[in-house]
Amino acid sequence: MKILFILILSSVSLLGFSQNTVGTLVYDSEAALDAYNLFYPNLQSNVFLIDNCGQLINLWEGSQDSRPGFTAKLDSSGNLIKAVNSIDIQHYFGAGGSGGLLESHTWDNELLWQHVASDSVTRQHHDFELMPNGNILYISWKQLFYQEIKQLGFDTISNQMEKLWFECIKEYSPEFDSIVWEWCSDHHTVQEFDPSLPNYGLVDEHPDRIDINYQEFSFSREDWLHANSVAYNEELDQVALSVRNMNEVWIIDHSTTTFEATTASGGNSNKGGRILHRWGNPAAYGKGDSQSRMLFYPHNVKWINDVSNEYHGQILVYNNSIAEGLSLGAMYNTPFDEDGNYLLEEGIFLPSEFTRQISHPDTSRNESLQGSNVELLSNGNFFMQASQQGRGFELTDDETVVWEYVIPFSLGEPVPQGTVLNPVLNFNFSMKRYSATFSAFEEKDLSPKGYLELEPNTDFCTISDLQEPVLNPSLKIISNPVADDLYIESSKTTEVMLYNLQGQNLLNFTIALGQNQIDISHLPGGLYFLRSDDRRTIEKFVKL
Repeated sequence: MKILFILILSSVSLLGFSQNTVGTLVYDSEAALDAYNLFYPNLQSNVFLIDNCGQLINLWEGSQDSRPGFTAKLDSSGNLIKAVNSIDIQHYFGAGGSGGLLESHTWDNELLWQHVASDSVTRQHHDFELMPNGNILYISWKQLFYQEIKQLGFDTISNQMEKLWFECIKEYSPEFDSIVWEWCSDHHTVQEFDPSLPNYGLVDEHPDRIDINYQEFSFSREDWLHANSVAYNEELDQVALSVRNMNEVWIIDHSTTTFEATTASGGNSNKGGRILHRWGNPAAYGKGDSQSRMLFYPHNVKWINDVSNEYHGQILVYNNSIAEGLSLGAMYNTPFDEDGNYLLEEGIFLPSEFTRQISHPDTSRNESLQGSNVELLSNGNFFMQASQQGRGFELTDDETVVWEYVIPFSLGEPVPQGTVLNPVLNFNFSMKRYSATFSAFEEKDLSPKGYLELEPNTDFCTISDLQEPVLNPSLKIISNPVADDLYIESSKTTEVMLYNLQGQNLLNFTIALGQNQIDISHLPGGLYFLRSDDRRTIEKFVKL
């Protein structure tokens, strides 16, 4: 019977304490981070900030003709920076993740600045990083045409491409309204196709360069690399880039000048813009075999920068397509020597395995072939979001769900509570979970302003004006599981309602301050819930 009890409670932790299908599904106010949650859903022009109960805290309305491009973030002052795909900007090319315009808005949605990041040969896409110096580091495509890619040794015999898009990382200064640093991948290629060209070499002897003819996934795709996230490590002054079509994460030196970033020298590493470390798929640089591959179309690379955390310096990334239906969060270390050189073993960058992988107890809730993000929160919990499900959840270190939310939109329109959404209908590239102590929220109006879903379950969860959860129990079950007598301790005299797992109200009774004994011998064995009359406390127990 003890084993049955554990299994039953495990399933309950996935359901929360309600029949909610959208909005907040699970909220353990004691174990979850006191937080606000930012998202910029697909087919929407607006950016939303909600509390843990799912109530709207702030809304940044966008032009009806705009869509995400794909990311939105808050800076330390509470200003919103977002990447926009706008018809007001002329775009010459694009694909999934296209943006082209960066904007900053105040908390009250006043425009502070705009940066057009799109022209005939370049376009911002997917992600950007807010840097400590106030600058914005963003990903941009760089389009090269037939003669240019031919001069880089592209195999024009096997692959009849007229152009390819390379990845660049640009650092934009809002203060000076200019690009102050840039790195582009086309300066760091290697190829075995044309010996007459200066970048000719054996791929497996140049792991610091990009094989222009490696197209396992992207054969005949102009967007042949498809980077989708960028991260900055101030301590190392290095940049990480997740590159989906290579199934890798790359690390490069940011301490170079823009010119040095085109070469193989300069910067703290004295390696210029060459790749310092790459991980996930040694086959991309001519090493290893199918068993060596660790990443599968990854997204959202992030360093763990908290020096107080045991995982400080390690990297998190969302591993999207490990197997059919399986996506996981992944963490790995990047060992280097005393001179700062990343270590290799038999020509393959270390490590040889993950530090750990992270998952919702129901692995199907991680599944997403596109987008998604994972991070380590300030309270030591993990946060993950599966983009194609519009589902974000917080996990303790032992992977217990303590908060879970499903964006209640279908194709950009709100849906009623109880709606079961099919994948992709509420796609959201990246959800950000910010601690309530983040400076962005100081002196801001944080009052709840209603739910995003229609017909919300207002009984599920409320937060007071002081932003403290009012889920603190007014009643507590003393021993669990229960035989014939249910012992309840209460902080006040209150009415209590008893429900079964199907949500049927089976019994109502009054309990007094202190300890109470209730006869439940007539109830069959199973899982039950108690709810106080103020609807602020929900307790669960198993009847043997």
